[in-house]
Amino acid sequence: MGQDLNPIHLGMPDALIDVSPKLMQVYDEIGVDYRTEPSEKDGSITVKINPNEKSKKNAEAITIPSKKANAKGAPNLIATFVKKLNDLGVDIYLNTPATELINDDGVIKGVISDSKTGKKTFNAGAVVLATGDYARNPEMDKEYNKRGAGEYSASAIGNTGDGHKLALEAGGVMNPFQESMSGVFNANPHDYPMVGDPTNSYPFEAILLNMEGKRVFKEDGGSHPQKFEFVREDGQNSAWAIRDKEIAPNLPHLEEYLEKTANNDKIIRVYKADTIEELAKLMELDPEVVKKEVDRYNELARAGEDTDFGKDPKFLKEFKAEGPYYAALMYDATRGVYGGIKTSPRAEVVDKDGHAIPGLYASGVISSGQFFGDFYPGRQAIGVAGYMGYIAGENASAFADESVANDFAGKNDKNK
Repeated sequence: MGQDLNPIHLGMPDALIDVSPKLMQVYDEIGVDYRTEPSEKDGSITVKINPNEKSKKNAEAITIPSKKANAKGAPNLIATFVKKLNDLGVDIYLNTPATELINDDGVIKGVISDSKTGKKTFNAGAVVLATGDYARNPEMDKEYNKRGAGEYSASAIGNTGDGHKLALEAGGVMNPFQESMSGVFNANPHDYPMVGDPTNSYPFEAILLNMEGKRVFKEDGGSHPQKFEFVREDGQNSAWAIRDKEIAPNLPHLEEYLEKTANNDKIIRVYKADTIEELAKLMELDPEVVKKEVDRYNELARAGEDTDFGKDPKFLKEFKAEGPYYAALMYDATRGVYGGIKTSPRAEVVDKDGHAIPGLYASGVISSGQFFGDFYPGRQAIGVAGYMGYIAGENASAFADESVANDFAGKNDKNK
């Protein structure tokens, strides 16, 4: 998990650190409900946004095997900022996509929206792009994130790379390193119970096998580190979760998925067989390889310790000697693509030579490549959005004020 492929631009996280006190002051002033959690290992402090009641009720209604769904704090953070913007009289336009930048001789001075309700022009002293990733744009995935091309994604449906395209048209450049954020294994890539939850949707008591039939990772190890064991260059990132009859009912929609598979569903693959060998054949894997992995797992379960991968003993249960046994193909639907466009530590969108494009700034996952290195560790997207949003807003405002002053001075010169 080093930074061999994509070294971090240290000036970028340094910029975040510098403005951290200012952003936290803003959080306090507008009433963001957050908590701080110090680390016992290194003394660092993590800021976590507390979920609102709506998020808590949403999480309570979601069933995920082996673990409760997380109540997410981001909706509460967004709602707090939206309330403040409304209090300040700031207009918020929904369903109004920015389709063109207003480019005045190389200086960005606003955006044009060609929406369903007609064309709208928004003149501005500067523009901040905060449009997320492009995981929902297959063409961009194929061009910039080849390893993620063809993967399913749990990213928001609006993440189609609109901001990236605007930046490129203005002379911006993509970071050379683009990578999919780790996803969550689920038997149905179109039915994720909770976007962004790090909990895989299979019972942790199951045995997780790669597409060669080998156990290579602890089943309760979490979605971020699992990525490195299941990324495939020759196919989708996927795995098989196999269970005995005692564990099987914990897989959501088991009977429904068995029926879909029997009816030749194009995506769902869930099988039932009397023996491990028969199950392996349905999975199109070598029966001897799969049987050997199950036998080894049972040996570890009887010993009460997973000396191979360190799985929590409470999930380490020996498979029953008699069938039936079940297998489900698990898809690793990614959460989005980080990397995005190049920016400076001032959140300026830069060109191929590293020069800032006047009046154009970016914040969040769209400008994340220089922060994360090779590995998206989780919980970082909101941080980059918040801190880079502050930096982008501060510098965009200063640029706009300077432009207005220069325009005013220019008009006075003409009048002399």
